[in-house]
Amino acid sequence: MMARGTQAHHERGPSAPLRTASVRKRGTWIHSGRVEGLWVRRDEAGPPVASAAVQAEAGLGFKGDCHAEPLSPRQVLLVSAEAYRRLDLPPASLRENVTLSADLRGWLSGSLVGIGRRMLLRLTFPCDPCSRLNGHRTGLMRAIGTERGMLARVVRSGTIRLGDPVRVRPKVFGSWSDGWQERVREVARRVPSGAVVQNAQLAFLAGVPSSYCRVFSRVLAASPGRLGRRVASGQEQPSMPRWSGSDLFDDERRRP
Repeated sequence: MMARGTQAHHERGPSAPLRTASVRKRGTWIHSGRVEGLWVRRDEAGPPVASAAVQAEAGLGFKGDCHAEPLSPRQVLLVSAEAYRRLDLPPASLRENVTLSADLRGWLSGSLVGIGRRMLLRLTFPCDPCSRLNGHRTGLMRAIGTERGMLARVVRSGTIRLGDPVRVRPKVFGSWSDGWQERVREVARRVPSGAVVQNAQLAFLAGVPSSYCRVFSRVLAASPGRLGRRVASGQEQPSMPRWSGSDLFDDERRRP
């Protein structure tokens, strides 16, 4: 079972989708600024640690980061420096891994992001504000709006350095929903016939807090296909094999 550290970010549902026309053209690399900050989060409670260079490992995340998990859709958090300027925040207040000069509000799930010579990221979905942000400033959770950043997975290893150029290639992978309820349903649909996924693992794979597990039955009941039968609560000991989600990101191996 995967570690649950990655589930502690959210404490509410998703914000409005981040959409502009700037990166919609399929298959074209678009130059999108440079790296202005690099951070490794050693643990959930401690502050991010600044670095001049970070090693990214494919299918895992940033080396030494507490969110480096093979099956997590939340391996890396990207944030625009514009959010810091607009809100006048101290560095790393948003607990990102990479601070970028680009405006991320036009970046779409399923896009490929290249940083430096080799490293590639797959954008998964926007990161929702959480109440932890209010520890930096009262009301920051609400004020941040749609500028909390984008989450991503590492699909090709490489070293990222301050000042590295950034480029984006849209529509390389299938997109993930911005809405947490639909992500839960999407993952549940991937459970193989004759298997079940435990509630906590479903939350982890969908990138939502484990506290959301208590409403999964209601979320899944609203969908066709009897998705609820593919999910088991933590108290159940199902007779069917448990699905870990090990094939959830197989499309990354077939990356263009």
